[in-house]
Amino acid sequence: MRVLITGMGGFVGNNLAEYIIKNELGEVYGTVFSKTGNQELIYELQKRVKREVNVLGCDLTNFSEVFYLIHNVKPGIIFHLGALTRVPYSFDSPKEYFKVNVEGTINVLNAVRAIGSNAKVHISGSSEEYGLIYPEELPVKETNPLRPLSPYAASKVAQEMVGWQYFRSYGMNVYLSRCFNIIGVNSDDSMSFATFAKQIAEIESDKREQIEVGNLSAFRDYIDVRDVCRAYWLLVNKCQAGEVYNIASGVTHSMESILGGLIKLSSRSKTIKVVHDKRRMRPSDVPLLQGDAKKFNDATGWKPEYTIEKTLKDVMEYWRKKSGKI
Repeated sequence: MRVLITGMGGFVGNNLAEYIIKNELGEVYGTVFSKTGNQELIYELQKRVKREVNVLGCDLTNFSEVFYLIHNVKPGIIFHLGALTRVPYSFDSPKEYFKVNVEGTINVLNAVRAIGSNAKVHISGSSEEYGLIYPEELPVKETNPLRPLSPYAASKVAQEMVGWQYFRSYGMNVYLSRCFNIIGVNSDDSMSFATFAKQIAEIESDKREQIEVGNLSAFRDYIDVRDVCRAYWLLVNKCQAGEVYNIASGVTHSMESILGGLIKLSSRSKTIKVVHDKRRMRPSDVPLLQGDAKKFNDATGWKPEYTIEKTLKDVMEYWRKKSGKI
């Protein structure tokens, strides 16, 4: 069976491709924004799986490109991960985020429908959709009201609603998830945990003197990307189309504790200086996100396998290798 991953050059996309290939679950095809984009993570992926990977350039906002992609690949499963995901940047470019995230999703669904495919389409949502959470609502269930606090989060709500509408109106096999904060190896440095680890590795290599951070008071429900990849595969094979499923650990950690955990792994932990940078702060932020994944757990038997300690150790080693420290 052929599996198409949009956004394979991204953090989750390249890890998901590795999971499918190594477990021999399907023949993987993946998109990047252009044939020259995201090459570093794609190159690393090919080294890990020890083979060439089918990489296709595609602008998800161009329906013709999306149509011919899906027509030619003829996938049985589509993991639609291609999106703009950097939350802080969405405040400066809300229209662009809606164009890529919502219009891109519409194009994928219209292309599948136009060629008469019965492909399973997974639309990956985010816990950011919940936004403003009140203490009495924790841990958050799928039935909780959505109060997005960023243009990115609002675009993911719209993306999910489009997916549900196509399921309801056209009977398409659309699978919906709201994944809580993903952390782990094989990423770029756009996410907070990766930024922390990269800066620590640079300090160890004498390339910088301090760590610059934004808001450290937020609490998040972190899940290792390797557990997420397994969850996504179970979702399209064991869950019901048209239903929304939380993917969460049920345990929260503060950004400060994540940073502290990474610093403790450094030989220079006692001398590392942390500096707050106002430019790294968001206009509004979600103070606490903790998920209830009982619905997904009951449907699939999934449980996280990676502890936060193991994840942080692997993340630190990954960034040391990238910085040339190892």
